[in-house]
Amino acid sequence: MKPTGTRLAFAVVLLGIATPTLARGQGLSVDPSDPRQLLYDGEPILLFGAKVTHTRQSLAEVEAMLDARAEAGLNFGRYWNILPWSGTETLYPWRRVSGHGLANDGGEKFDLDQWDEAYWDHVGEVVRLAAARGFVFDWQLFDDCGMEAGTERWDNHPLNPDNNINDLGLSRSSADGNGSGQFHDLDNAALMAILEAYVQRTLDELGPFGNVVFEVENESDGRYEWVMHWTGRIRDAGYLSIHNPFADRDRILEGAPLDLYAVHN
Repeated sequence: MKPTGTRLAFAVVLLGIATPTLARGQGLSVDPSDPRQLLYDGEPILLFGAKVTHTRQSLAEVEAMLDARAEAGLNFGRYWNILPWSGTETLYPWRRVSGHGLANDGGEKFDLDQWDEAYWDHVGEVVRLAAARGFVFDWQLFDDCGMEAGTERWDNHPLNPDNNINDLGLSRSSADGNGSGQFHDLDNAALMAILEAYVQRTLDELGPFGNVVFEVENESDGRYEWVMHWTGRIRDAGYLSIHNPFADRDRILEGAPLDLYAVHN
């Protein structure tokens, strides 16, 4: 589902899986004495929020949103991170480079081996502003619906071969009706190298603020083994994970080391 100005029906369920207290000792964690209870700076917290925030918003817009939500008594929101339907107006983790033609959105193509530091500066400041207000983000690492077939999604996604100079072995058209068909492939070494670097930097940059739960994927068709890989990476880094599974739902909920489960329609 594409983020809009309307309210998004979305719920988060704490799974009650015992998770080690975060090493940093601050911010969000699971109560070691009751894995159904979240703590923030050691105190019990109930997360309550609405709608989404995204990389197309300016810092001034984000700050105004955070203040408005705080005034309304809200302390939780979802951050929509990759917006292929936003053209060149949105920031991406990767740098656009000249000399290789244009991507489908009209901007220069991406080099997925280079970072766009403007993106990382922006998201770091977004999370800092939220942390200063005790506001928690569900931070979306990947988005399955952002890779769906259509004029705005997989066609404009940075991972589409038309839009980058890297050879990741993905098709230009949507595999099995969805651009994510080849995305959930742990055996694609070139693709996994790009994704591992992106996830690691996200964890390193944003995790220490203490107010982020890392969402593996929105509306995910990723199978159990794929979800296990990423939830394991998040847990090994000492942070909390959340996931919105559409595929292998029962198996994922029973076996993956998730801390929270996202449900929305």
